[in-house]
Amino acid sequence: MESRKRLRQWRAGIRPTELGEDPAEFRAAFGKKPEGENLTELKPFLTPASKCVVIVSGLPRSGTSMMMQMIQAGGFTILADDQRLADENNPKGYLEFEPAKRILTDQSWIAGTTGSAVKLVSPLLPHLPRKSGIKYRIVLMLRPVQEVVASQRAMLARSEKEGGQDF
Repeated sequence: MESRKRLRQWRAGIRPTELGEDPAEFRAAFGKKPEGENLTELKPFLTPASKCVVIVSGLPRSGTSMMMQMIQAGGFTILADDQRLADENNPKGYLEFEPAKRILTDQSWIAGTTGSAVKLVSPLLPHLPRKSGIKYRIVLMLRPVQEVVASQRAMLARSEKEGGQDF
């Protein structure tokens, strides 16, 4: 919330009064070392992705498939079983993993997924195992609800299913 407030102020031309105009003061305030110092001494803020399970999450039609495509294009291993094939709604595929959909009843599949990315709809996030020692990085896709609903209706209309007729 504080970041959003500062961003709104910045866009409105209001600059933080507690910081001067000197870039060194900004770097100090945000914990960055000045150029020229040994940057290899910095400790990573997060556990490396190769030692975590990357979870791409959000509501259906919020961009999770596209994010999975980007992660895969970046060379990261993704878990996808192609049981739901590409179609007119997602021409490059859904990149889903069927066991992830059953996380409520079976969490055993996640133990061997470190160093991989998997898609999981946001209502299922609370069911990720917590006491297993597995670390997660969660990429949460946010899209305005009106756009999500419009995308869902368009998908239903293309499939000639109920709920898409008024679109």
